[in-house]
Amino acid sequence: IGPVKGEFSGHVEVTEKHLPDSLVLSVDGSGGPGGVKAVGTLRLEEAASGTIVHYEGEPQISGRLASVGARLVGGVAKKLAGQFFESVSKQAQDYQQTPTPTTTPAAKPA
Repeated sequence: IGPVKGEFSGHVEVTEKHLPDSLVLSVDGSGGPGGVKAVGTLRLEEAASGTIVHYEGEPQISGRLASVGARLVGGVAKKLAGQFFESVSKQAQDYQQTPTPTTTPAAKPA
């Protein structure tokens, strides 16, 4: 993010399921420049054109990332969220267009 570079590893866990309406996610990540912990909510809304996904979260940033890159994090988070949801949308469309395999009963041995 900006002048802060490094590799990060993390974990995302679904901590609450309120199906089919919403999910609560817990995010924990760390790397050389710092770390992030967050809790976020994904809320699904049915619409005529498909499903609208609303998301919100509250991150806690630590380390060099917090001191140098804090003002840049919001913009980067929005960009990454946009890329994520575009990818999910494309995969969902591809899945819907994939033909369902059909099975035929196995022939009985003579």
